[in-house]
Amino acid sequence: MDLKIYRAGEEIYNIGTDESTIYSGVVMGENVIKAQLRSPVKLVLLIGDHITFNGEIFTLNRQPEEQKLSSHEFAYSAEFESLEYSLYNKILTDEGTADFSYFGTPDTFLDLILGAI
Repeated sequence: MDLKIYRAGEEIYNIGTDESTIYSGVVMGENVIKAQLRSPVKLVLLIGDHITFNGEIFTLNRQPEEQKLSSHEFAYSAEFESLEYSLYNKILTDEGTADFSYFGTPDTFLDLILGAI
């Protein structure tokens, strides 16, 4: 299987994968793709690069580990996270404070979450 990596909507790499590339998805839990990549050339992988798997976008939120195996072989350990991971570093606030009680409908909670993005 080939792993197509995109940056700003453009495909930047198309890399073959093997059995070491693993999708781990658990309801209300982990939803990541862990990829062990090898390339004959040095890759420039940046935070924000992404892939698509089963119609879902998975993004690099941390710089992949890089290892130079030889002058013509590089290895990368990358973890692509689903979109809900982008909410983990957001702070919900109400009227400027992060310490508050909140009651409402699902729509009002959604407005609160969207305001944090």
